[in-house]
Amino acid sequence: MDEIQQAFLDSFTMNQVSNEEAAALFVSLMRNMLLMPHNAAQLEELDIDPKKLSVDAITELIGVWAKEYIKGMKK
Repeated sequence: MDEIQQAFLDSFTMNQVSNEEAAALFVSLMRNMLLMPHNAAQLEELDIDPKKLSVDAITELIGVWAKEYIKGMKK
């Protein structure tokens, strides 16, 4: 995960990506991740159609999963 994060940071620095651009990229990346079959199946089990998620829904899911990830790190 650290290497992936560093690759993003290096690319963003090199390309002088703004906060707004970074936010849009992260939401777009997450939307694409949610559409991957293994992730889409997880959402469909919760009766969520990943193809119909709004920006607000995607950012909310990012927040929920980030908090869960951090909880797991504390164990």
